[in-house]
Parts: sequence; C-alpha cells; structure tokens
Amino acid sequence: MGDNNHWPEIYPKRMAVWRQRRGGSEPYDAVNNKILCALHNVKSFPLKRIMIQFWRPVKTSSGKRLLSCSFNPYAVSGLNRRLCKYYRSSCCKYFYTISDRGVVLDDPMTITGAPPSTAILSLFPEVVLDLTPHRGIPLVDIALECDLTCFMMLPAFSVTGCVGVIEVSARYPCHLLVIYNELQRELEKNGLNFTPPPSLWKPCKALTGDWQLAVSEIQQALQVAVESHAITLAQVWTPF
Repeated sequence: MGDNNHWPEIYPKRMAVWRQRRGGSEPYDAVNNKILCALHNVKSFPLKRIMIQFWRPVKTSSGKRLLSCSFNPYAVSGLNRRLCKYYRSSCCKYFYTISDRGVVLDDPMTITGAPPSTAILSLFPEVVLDLTPHRGIPLVDIALECDLTCFMMLPAFSVTGCVGVIEVSARYPCHLLVIYNELQRELEKNGLNFTPPPSLWKPCKALTGDWQLAVSEIQQALQVAVESHAITLAQVWTPF
C-alpha cells in the first residue's frame, strides 16, 4: 500500500491509520492530517465493534463527484479482524454519489441516495439508529454481518466549506452521542468543525405578522419539550 501514517496505539490494539497511495509521493494533505489527528485523540469508543472513517469527495474522469474512503484516515480496534479486513476493505471498494438529482450510475460499486450522500448535500448529520430495515444496501449488509447496527454520517467543515463526511458505525446507539461530542472537540482543535461556516448558510426570508408570532410560540413549545424529555435536538421544518 505504500507509506503509512500510523499514530502509536491509543489503547492496546486501537489504531488511527492513514494509508497513502503506493509510492507515497503525493503532496502534503492538510485535511487528511487534521482528520487523522482528531481520530487519534478520540478515546471514548470501546475496543471492539466500532469504525470511524473519513469519506472524501473525489472526481471521476467523466467529471462526476463521488465520495470515497479509500486512502483516507480511519480508526478501528485491531482486535476486531472482521472490521479491519472485511468491513473497511469492502468500504474502500465502494463509492457514494454526490447528487440531488436522483442520478443512478450503471455501476454496482457506486451507491446512490444513501446517508453519506444526503449528509454532504444537506450539510447536516445523518443518523440511523437501526440498520436492519435498510438491508439490501451492500455496505449495510456487510456492516450488519460485522455486528455494526447503527451509524452517523457527519459532514466536516473547514472555514471554506465541506471537506467530507466522517462515518461513525457502532454496535450500540448509546455510544454515538459520546463519540460525536469528543470528535467535535478534537476537530475544533485541528481547525475543523461539524458546523457549516457562515458562507454556506442559506438566507431565509424575513418573517412578519402572525407568522412571526407562530414562530415564537413554536420556539417556546420546543424549549419545553427538550427540557421535559431530555431531547438532544428538536426542530420544525417550514416552507419559505
């Protein structure tokens, strides 16, 4: 595989790895280096049955944009051989489309309409707490075979825009929020974030009159719901 960037083991047999292309002659990659640093310092995940990997946009010879995790950083426990040898190696063979037009490519190794794609298009995290209903998608089937039952796809941002999507796949959903918080902290230390920069914020039309009053009432209702039920996130979608 060429030169490898390995951090020392985080805990016994826990690794953060960035395998570069054969020859190792590519220019310095600041984004991948920042992701690797962040993954190395995430220490909250259990030894087994979790995979964190970075999906990054690539462009094909025909100009199509796809997401690929091949030759990008990942973190995994070396104790779980199925994750290292089966799930990770399988992911490196697949691509996700980046398109909001429902384009279907005639390529069995390219997946369309999946959470990594929608995460990078919407600039908002995608979380699936139970992968079982999604059987039939190749990487979902492989994940379930490796006892990965849930995941979150987190778009990561620099000051200029979205640099890719970080996948966190785990066996137990209760681990996701803890890892999210620690990942966010470590990304910020390295100049990245899960929050889009202001340049990507989409303007909303001004609200007036009765509609603005309704918004105020909705905000109060959401505040009560979040506090009374210990909800992490509550939001309302409205046309504008």
